[in-house]
Amino acid sequence: MLIIKDATEKQLANWDCFVENSINGTLFHKRKFLNYHQDKFSNKERFKVITKGDDVIAQFCYLRDTDTDGRMVALSPYGASLGGIILKKIPSYSQSKNIVSTLIKHLNDENIDYCRITLPPSICSELPLDVFIFSFLESGFKISNMDISSVVNLSTNAVEYSISSRARNNFRQAQKKSDIIIKHRSHITDFMETLEETYAQHGVDPTHSYEDLLYLTKNLSEDIFVDVAYFQGKPAAGICYFKLNDRVLSSFYLTQTKYGRENHCLTLLIVEGLKRATEQNYKWFDFGTSSINMKARENIFLFKESFSLLGVFRQSLTWQKDIYNDHSTGNHD
Repeated sequence: MLIIKDATEKQLANWDCFVENSINGTLFHKRKFLNYHQDKFSNKERFKVITKGDDVIAQFCYLRDTDTDGRMVALSPYGASLGGIILKKIPSYSQSKNIVSTLIKHLNDENIDYCRITLPPSICSELPLDVFIFSFLESGFKISNMDISSVVNLSTNAVEYSISSRARNNFRQAQKKSDIIIKHRSHITDFMETLEETYAQHGVDPTHSYEDLLYLTKNLSEDIFVDVAYFQGKPAAGICYFKLNDRVLSSFYLTQTKYGRENHCLTLLIVEGLKRATEQNYKWFDFGTSSINMKARENIFLFKESFSLLGVFRQSLTWQKDIYNDHSTGNHD
């Protein structure tokens, strides 16, 4: 029999360690990452463990809140890109079904009307978890969104020879220029110059403020850091890296100034970053989503496909109490 309950103080202290040793946990599931929000989600965060006897077999954190329609909702993730249930090991079909039914019972007990879960892409897991996802769908969850995350398989050919000929030419042109210098793990202030110019061009604000990124790069420096390319001594392009787990390195931001674009500084940064990630034994590099709400951003696809044609789904699953109850009773009218 499985039980879902609030994490104890000891389990909370061990939360991030469980994530690191799980089969599908990411940086976004760690309390150390979520803490950068400080009291923004105070009294609304829920940290749950799923236990079998004395053994914690899974963890699940979510935000419990009321939405604009007055519904009580459970959102995972909140203040992050990825959420969902983190597993200690690969579950069988029967175990998967038990975990999902335990979750649904918990949602009903907590008077939750609506639940949304955005799962990590499959590359974040040690092995495919399709049976586990199937158990959600069989139990009444629906796929509400499937966006594409553009990825590079770092286990194939040497990076420089697996990218497109155009990207390779741009990389070699930039590589020859003595007035372009790359600094690995550069200072956030220099990166912000490239970030602000990039987002000003699009007329939108970045997800993180300077204070957010300063906090994250300071307190999670092993997992979140920036590389900057300098052209004639000035910041020209940047990458903000998020280490999702030991298998996947991700670029949360790709930025460049006018001079960076003219001199292919970002291409140089990306190729050098892919080479380094390969040397550090990452299996995948995740460029992030190239679509929004299942609509392609064609210019983003075009740029990222210079480095890889591969994409994986970032899926969101949703559950609604009334729909689930109809499903469970066999009433589909």
